[in-house]
Amino acid sequence: MLDHKDTGKYTYWMKHFENGELIEVPESKIENISLDTLDNGPVIPLHQGGFAQIPAYWLYFWCPFLSVHAQSIFTHLIAHTYIDKNWCQIKRETLAAECNMSLSAFNKHFEQLERYKLAWRIEVRTPDGSNLPNIYITRRQMPLIPQELYDQLSDRLKDMHDQYIERMAKSGMLYLDVEYERPLPEPSPPPKRRGRPKGSKNKPKASE
Repeated sequence: MLDHKDTGKYTYWMKHFENGELIEVPESKIENISLDTLDNGPVIPLHQGGFAQIPAYWLYFWCPFLSVHAQSIFTHLIAHTYIDKNWCQIKRETLAAECNMSLSAFNKHFEQLERYKLAWRIEVRTPDGSNLPNIYITRRQMPLIPQELYDQLSDRLKDMHDQYIERMAKSGMLYLDVEYERPLPEPSPPPKRRGRPKGSKNKPKASE
């Protein structure tokens, strides 16, 4: 399964999906690790017909919450895993070079993908404690943004999001049984009563 020949000689470590603690992963279980299993709601496929695709949903509604560098890392990882798997083993130096960024920048922006469970990494360690290239877990389905991110969209993007979901549902391409809550608009304050200028009084009309 893995890209190196001496399987069984290495240990594999990744952050726990829930609490972030570093845990050891059996080599035989790596192929079964999937970020897609974390989703409880509708998703949009990323891989069809042997090629990778980035849906408009990603561009419109996920990208506002990711740096341009994090977006670049995600698309490159998708490109490396598009054929028949959701993982790739590749050097950080290679990914950083592809994305035209330093290693420190790569680590910083990859954390954004981990924050939203869009990508994950498994460290591969040799018996003497040195590291082999990481294994990167990517998605084969694009999750919809959670309610807390939807709330942060501008009103214009909220309208676009609702229309997108409605079109996808009506098209029959995807079954999207989801509804986002939108706060009711605050009522307008009552109009202020226009009073007379201070000091003004009704004066009796002069008799003719």
